[in-house]
Amino acid sequence: MLASLLHDLHFRLRAFRAGRSRPVVTWVDAQYGPAVLVMLNSLYANNPNTQFDTLIFTPPGDRGVAQARFDFAALGVRFARNIVVREVDDARLRGLPLSGVLPYLSHATYGNLLLSGLVPAGSFLYLDSDMVVQEDIAPLLALPLGPALIAAVADWGDASEWGVRLGIENADTYVNNGVMVVNAAAWRRENILQRIFEWQQRLGERAAFLDQDLLNVATVGRKKLLDPKWNVMQHALLKQGRLHMVDATNFRGIFHFTGLPKPWTPHGPAQPRALYERYAWLSPLQM
Repeated sequence: MLASLLHDLHFRLRAFRAGRSRPVVTWVDAQYGPAVLVMLNSLYANNPNTQFDTLIFTPPGDRGVAQARFDFAALGVRFARNIVVREVDDARLRGLPLSGVLPYLSHATYGNLLLSGLVPAGSFLYLDSDMVVQEDIAPLLALPLGPALIAAVADWGDASEWGVRLGIENADTYVNNGVMVVNAAAWRRENILQRIFEWQQRLGERAAFLDQDLLNVATVGRKKLLDPKWNVMQHALLKQGRLHMVDATNFRGIFHFTGLPKPWTPHGPAQPRALYERYAWLSPLQM
């Protein structure tokens, strides 16, 4: 039965056509397995008439993700969605350093850098697993990229600080990589992934924010900025003293549970936790 399921998933991935709507893509390991189910619940519930396929990439041999395959299948049936799960093994990721700045991350955080070489489409919409999508994403699926390599939301803070920290003289706006429209065709054509690995060798531990630092460096001058509603970051609202203003019912956009604590932990802030729980209890998963 499992062999048949894997064969079916492989067939569906090969059948994916680049000419269709941009797929929605995410990368997840067992640590964020429940979170990605909540994210997908929110995405499908708020996009009933917007058509797209969903590609989920995971590290190999992850038992938690293997179990979640059945939950993904149930979710696909519930919302009549095409969900493809694929394991990806790349030894280069295991050799990359982790950061004391973000101690809750594993090597899987680098996985999103591989996606342009894995997704059979000219472009795609990438979503982190720790978010709630409470908006129609059709504008993101239709967004023209032109020469841009990515489109993303500016991260909170001093836009010039990161250039000083990483020694980048022509630093532009620093973006958060939780929500990105990615020009996959240009990434492949210009071998951006190799450029990222080269930058990692130069920067070493200075790249404290790991994949996000590397992505910002490799795409300098080739970024398109999205409206902030497409990636409302918990850490930014917390620093601004505005986290209490999040209204789970009326919030419109994509809420990103950046930083700590997470809403599924005992001490998560009440307002973001209420937004998360709207979809954690949504049928059929009822987590």
